[in-house]
Amino acid sequence: MSQSSSMSAASRQATLALDGRMIPLETHALRDASLGEIHARPFHRLQSPRRILHFAFQMAGEQIARDREAMTSLCTRRMAAQPDPVSGYHRIMQPDFNLRWEQHSEFTTQSWDFPVSARPSDKAQDMPIPPADFWQPGPLLVALDVMVVPKRLAKPFIDRLDETSLARSAIGAGEAEILSDFKMNANGFTRILVIDNGMEPITAGSLVQRLIEVETYRTLALLGLPEARRISPDVRRIELALGTLIDRSRTAQGIGDNRDLLQQLTTLTADFCRRVSLRRKQCL
Repeated sequence: MSQSSSMSAASRQATLALDGRMIPLETHALRDASLGEIHARPFHRLQSPRRILHFAFQMAGEQIARDREAMTSLCTRRMAAQPDPVSGYHRIMQPDFNLRWEQHSEFTTQSWDFPVSARPSDKAQDMPIPPADFWQPGPLLVALDVMVVPKRLAKPFIDRLDETSLARSAIGAGEAEILSDFKMNANGFTRILVIDNGMEPITAGSLVQRLIEVETYRTLALLGLPEARRISPDVRRIELALGTLIDRSRTAQGIGDNRDLLQQLTTLTADFCRRVSLRRKQCL
């Protein structure tokens, strides 16, 4: 059975209102699963003042299983509910911290949140994650420090940011302000400050989660830029060589010319594949 016929067989009817009429439509087999994915990682209420330390780690192969084992072990030690064996999301709430854990295809994230004091601190010894509970499943991609504080406590946190590269945005009808200088501090974290001007806890939770997602996917999107710059000279050289071969192909005559062009094209392709393979090994 073809993929299209399989999809059709698994589909069902949906009735939607359109122009005042009820229209029966055939629904794609994966529509419900796609919509459900959004709700599989729900927002959570967040009451300021609160601090969130968010990490994203690259994973591959056995690291994926070890990451899940570490999360399960933490739940066992903390006498919390175990993660579902097939779910890529789990959250535990403890007296000294909350942890939101998510597994994706090529990376995993940990979002630890805690109450915060009125004064900021970047000292390593003041990082509130219990050392015995923290684990690193793979290479670090993202380290983000998010502070959510009411306006009356905001000034010392604002003063930590570099005003020469400071970005500041208002949210909604002034319910919150977001500030970041997008710079890495001495401990390796980028920082975002959220000034709470009276947000509801669910609004604060959804806002922080979206900021975390933006920073995570911004970093992931830029991972390919250094590699693109590294291979740019090779790509340019191959483009020029390929253009020359195409021009020669227009005037080629006889089997000898065509055999020579094919040999050069094969050599060019093999050289490109070898360089790509070498670059990939260097990145692993």
